[in-house]
Amino acid sequence: MHSFAHLDDSKSDPEFADSLIEDVAVKLREREFNVHVVPFGHFYEFNMHVKGPSLAKVFKKI
Repeated sequence: MHSFAHLDDSKSDPEFADSLIEDVAVKLREREFNVHVVPFGHFYEFNMHVKGPSLAKVFKKI
């Protein structure tokens, strides 16, 4: 899991965001998902392959 906070101007408190990401990761692991959490505040370059339309991986503000 990775925070995409840089994509929007509306942000929560960093401690809350970090806690939320960890809580979601724990719940996914409890359901036997393989979860990796990027250290909060770090930036990594990665490639993502998503099934479906090419826009399936684009950030959308709701």
